[in-house]
Amino acid sequence: MENRLVSEGKVSAALRNAIRFVHSNPGMYEMLGSVPDEEIAEHFGCKLNRVKRYRRILGIKFRRGRGMKGGVGENSSLSDDSVVPTIEEFAEAASMMDAKRKGYITDKYEAKYPGIISILGTVADQVVGDRYGITRESVRLIRNKFGIKSAMERGNISLQEEKLLVLDSVTATALIELNKFLSENLTLLIRASQSGLGEE
Repeated sequence: MENRLVSEGKVSAALRNAIRFVHSNPGMYEMLGSVPDEEIAEHFGCKLNRVKRYRRILGIKFRRGRGMKGGVGENSSLSDDSVVPTIEEFAEAASMMDAKRKGYITDKYEAKYPGIISILGTVADQVVGDRYGITRESVRLIRNKFGIKSAMERGNISLQEEKLLVLDSVTATALIELNKFLSENLTLLIRASQSGLGEE
């Protein structure tokens, strides 16, 4: 069944913005039209004009106890004979738009950095950046666009492991040799530290 809010090729920028904003504030859609705009704006900490504008774009008139039915608002993106979409239809529209957006940005970044999406969040951002010649911050921004947690947040690596992963091979080799030396000569080092040699 076709979703009335996001019919193919009929989604204006204003409607996209309205759906994304309202969907990003859980509970707002249910309140639109039945709770005064002023209360909604205060509850969600946003501007009153934004609430009014998006309510009208979504085709919702203020009507106490409207439930999920009502007339079409001023500047609405819906036709005059439409009824206000249900919560389920609204959620579906938001999901469809999100999937379309993610598909677009996936194609965009995969074309520029082949294979990058599959490794985001599996290793440290710095490692990904080094592989593709971009900064750690750029990797973080790309990762956030896809809602992917960092490798540390996902528990893939510890802070200590992340720091080691960004070392170059020369430094890493030198540290391995140092560790080997310390392991092989630990007794000698302890004895020397307790002998008092070199003290003035």
